[in-house]
Amino acid sequence: LVDYGEKLKASGSVTDQKANIEVLEAWRRGTVEERLSHALVKGIDAWINEDTEEARAKYGKPLTVIEGPLMAGMSVVGDLFGAGKMFLPQVVKSARVMKKSVAYLTPFMEAVKAIKRRARELRLLAEEQTVSGAVTLVEGFSYEPFADLTPKERDIEQKFAAELAADLDGARKRYEELFQNVFDRNCAQELSADYNANHQSRQRWSVATLAPAGAFIDWLFAKRLTELPPESLIAFNAGGQGSGKTTATRQAEVERAADILMDGTLQNEARSREHIRAVLASGHVAQIRFVYCPWDKAVRNILRRGAKETGRIVPLKRAAGGHFQSARTVLSLASRKPLAMGRLVFYIFDNTDFNNPALRDLNWLAQHLNEPVEKLLESGQLIAENYLNENSHDSAFSSGAVRHGFFQTSEHRRTDSPPERGDAERAPQRGRGAGEDGTRGAGSPGTQRNADALPHGVEVEDDSAGCIVLATVKGDVHDIGKNIVGVVLACNNYRVVDLGVMVSSEKILEAAKKERADIIGLSGLITPSLDEMAHVAREMERQGFKVPLLIGGATTSKAHTAVKLAHHYSE
Repeated sequence: LVDYGEKLKASGSVTDQKANIEVLEAWRRGTVEERLSHALVKGIDAWINEDTEEARAKYGKPLTVIEGPLMAGMSVVGDLFGAGKMFLPQVVKSARVMKKSVAYLTPFMEAVKAIKRRARELRLLAEEQTVSGAVTLVEGFSYEPFADLTPKERDIEQKFAAELAADLDGARKRYEELFQNVFDRNCAQELSADYNANHQSRQRWSVATLAPAGAFIDWLFAKRLTELPPESLIAFNAGGQGSGKTTATRQAEVERAADILMDGTLQNEARSREHIRAVLASGHVAQIRFVYCPWDKAVRNILRRGAKETGRIVPLKRAAGGHFQSARTVLSLASRKPLAMGRLVFYIFDNTDFNNPALRDLNWLAQHLNEPVEKLLESGQLIAENYLNENSHDSAFSSGAVRHGFFQTSEHRRTDSPPERGDAERAPQRGRGAGEDGTRGAGSPGTQRNADALPHGVEVEDDSAGCIVLATVKGDVHDIGKNIVGVVLACNNYRVVDLGVMVSSEKILEAAKKERADIIGLSGLITPSLDEMAHVAREMERQGFKVPLLIGGATTSKAHTAVKLAHHYSE
């Protein structure tokens, strides 16, 4: 009847038809959120796939599209139905549009789940290879684990490496959207959700995420080199940490913009030589832009940036190694004729005055080499202590995180600090489903199955958030909403046991016991289903169930559930 009514409206007068066209054109000019909401309310699926794809591109994650604009549109449908402004057949049409949109997103969500499974496998591999001192998770993605990490830091290192290696192309897309042609391991650290959560997490996980970030940049560099046309300019920003490389090298970038800008320190000569050889072998031009900065200024700059700007902490030991070796690497590269005879150009910038970098030459650099690492460590500690004391009135410096991160002190490296985001260990949780020792049983919400703790050879299982049994109750065949709920929960790591439609209370509760369900979900569209839901609730009370009961469907409401259902089930 609804469809017939729409046809009658469409066959009206010319004026009515023009008005309909104007409404259509106005709707299609709206935002993607407005278009999705309109399509759901009106039950129009003609453009739903196109609009869903646009939303997916905008929001990044397919699940976010469901939980965001699609759920918002269905909320409007629910409000209109509750107010008597939509009839049940119209709600069904809306649900079918929602179902079609979710069906479009499902393959993308399955791909995300596959990447997560692959990451768990690679995390086990990373743990195994870390013992030997070299990790190769996939071809072209290799790193040396950072020495002396705490167990929590090591967990973050292995987790980040596995996440990158499981989807390198996806990581590349996210990286290039953020940083374009600047290839910098410090930028790559931003791909870690644990690292980039906030200022404090950047301070805490700066060291733990560095090696995987470097492996990703090496992979990306090799990949991009093969895609560039000959004679492309590959620039290497070099110099010790805290030297102000980006600002100082703007002059060279103005003369000719680099197709790839490798931003690093050149403190690893073997790695740097390999990169430059690859550039020249590919027919490109290599340009080294070295930035000199006095050690004392660099130390203060590192501390200031860690406290007041990015939050990233460079440990003193690493910074000393970078300032000692990077200039020597540049001079070594320049002295090797097989490299120097190629298309290799050197720029030397003196950044003693951060506001006025001066152009120098290789001879000048040879006369301004830093002291040995031991001397730099000794003087760097004194410089840092004085600088931190001078700024002790500023809470950003006095909090302790900068000090501990820079000096890598024992206090900073304690393993018994409170659990927080990214920690491998979690505090035991008590409550429904908890054992006598406070830990949860298998399949309970909140369970943390650390893949790294599994014995070798054991298949890696999903990190399930819990198990939910879903069913449309006896006497009802409607399941669109239930199916969508199942998709959303599955994407949130729930194990979903869907019993289908027309399911009796006996079968529902039997399945809940068998599957050790953490939640039971009942769905129904027609009014008689409310009575059947009440019957299930009474049976759950009689049989002593202690798990949450989830009620859903077009005829349900908070008020009805509170008045007619809640008193039947004490949980």
